Amino acid sequence: MTMRESIEFLKRDRRVNSTFMDKLKSVGIDIEYGQYSYWDHQPYIQVGRSIVWLIEEKCEGNSTSSISRMQNDVVKELKIKIEKEVIAAKTADKEVENYFNSFS
Repeated sequence: MTMRESIEFLKRDRRVNSTFMDKLKSVGIDIEYGQYSYWDHQPYIQVGRSIVWLIEEKCEGNSTSSISRMQNDVVKELKIKIEKEVIAAKTADKEVENYFNSFS
């Protein structure tokens, strides 16, 4: 990779954008909207009882703004939350099953 190609590669936008959100939707992940800190109508993904926000706060001096998160950070958090939520759901299902089996 030449220096010019490296620079162009690094300029590529890797933040959450509409294309990334469309890819999430295409694999069955619903994008919902809610209030994040001071900002209304911000995108997030509901994973079981957890939320993965697609934005984050950026603080500069005395001002705070919301910016899109990096795509790879969202994917990493999704993987972790899905794994934890599946374990929690299986545990909850087993507790319910055991409770009703105790009456048998």
